[in-house]
Amino acid sequence: MSVCSACHGPQGEGAVGPALRNTRLDKAALAEVIKKGRTARPVSMPAWSQENGGPLKKHQVEDVVNFIENWNPEYIKEAQLKHRTATEPSTEKPSTESSPAAQTISQGKELYVNLGCAACHGPEGKGVIGPNIVGQTKDAIVSQVRKPRSPAMPAFSSERLSDSDLEKIVIFIGSLNK
Repeated sequence: MSVCSACHGPQGEGAVGPALRNTRLDKAALAEVIKKGRTARPVSMPAWSQENGGPLKKHQVEDVVNFIENWNPEYIKEAQLKHRTATEPSTEKPSTESSPAAQTISQGKELYVNLGCAACHGPEGKGVIGPNIVGQTKDAIVSQVRKPRSPAMPAFSSERLSDSDLEKIVIFIGSLNK
């Protein structure tokens, strides 16, 4: 759900994409949009089914449809708690060998994953349904994040993603080129 929430909001309330909670789409229409995506302005939705170039298998698309149709805030809270627990920093003391640069890369990776970038660009930035971003310049990444050329890419304003956090993501992406 963290991938969907990047565009549709953490509670399905809508953000750059439409609200999922209480959608007026029936099951068949919802499945089609998830499978094939939608070209729209200001932001398009990429196709998510494997048969249309996305990462989801048929049963996974059905699971997403069922989840949306049976929206339950308790499931969201449970998923968020699991996600938070999985991504929280360890309570162990950090290694003295962890440089500030390594910490910045780690923070950038966490932001990259949590904001849903990895869903389209892959965990290593080499592309899944979005393009390979490894080797892109800082200016190219910042420009695309702030004012995307592709309608499938959501825009991340400085209110939604601070310049400082965007810098950490850029540093993480730069580390993938090594």
